[in-house]
Order: sequence, then C-alpha cells, then structure tokens
Amino acid sequence: MTGPAADPEELAAAVGERLALIRRSLLEAQAAAGSPDAVEALAHAQRVTDRMSEEIVRLVAPDAPTQLPDLRSGLTGRELEIAELIALDQLTNAQLAQHLDISEKTVKTHVGSILRKLQIAQRSEIAWTLGVTQK
Repeated sequence: MTGPAADPEELAAAVGERLALIRRSLLEAQAAAGSPDAVEALAHAQRVTDRMSEEIVRLVAPDAPTQLPDLRSGLTGRELEIAELIALDQLTNAQLAQHLDISEKTVKTHVGSILRKLQIAQRSEIAWTLGVTQK
C-alpha cells in the first residue's frame, strides 16, 4: 500500500492482515488467561474486532458482503467434531485418536484438512476461527 489513495482492495487486504494479527494476539492472551472474567473479556474483544472488520469492509468496499462466511460449512461432520474437540478441550492428536477410536494418523489427516480449509497455520487458531470459547 502506498498511501491514502491506495486501491480499496489493497486497503481492505492491509486492514484484514492487521486485524488477523490482533485476533492472533487475543487468542494467545485468551489461552494465557486464567480467570473466567479475563476469558470473557477477551471473547468480547474478539467480537469487537469481528464487528470492526465488517464495518471496515463496508466502508472500503460497500458492495462486498458484510457477513463473514460460515467456515464450519466447509468442514465434514468428522472434521467439525475434531475441530470442536481441539477448540473446546484442547485435545492432542493421541487423545483425539483414543477418544474417537481412530488411528493417530487419521487424526493428523483430519487436522491437516481442517487447517487447510480454515486457511490457518496452527491448531491453536481453530477456536478463534470457529468462534468457539474454550473451557
């Protein structure tokens, strides 16, 4: 981006990158938070950044959809089940395999598919991406 006269798509992409960094920081803070009040405050902050993102898109690209896509719909039933277990219970691959009575290799395959479909790099981002509040 070169300045105020930048292309709206470039601006939206740059703002999206910055918001992704904020989301990642909030997720890390939520993981480190011990008290339920801190977790709820961070969850609220995440909702605020989502709303900010929608408003910014509305300002720079008024014809763009304002609702973020439902990322869950791209996952199979089994992938969604595994994603929710990772997000809610923070289970390891070995624990998931035992819990679901499948091989650890199968779990790794599912986790890889989940990360790819959600366009994220780390399993710690699954909860944030799906909007799941951890226990």
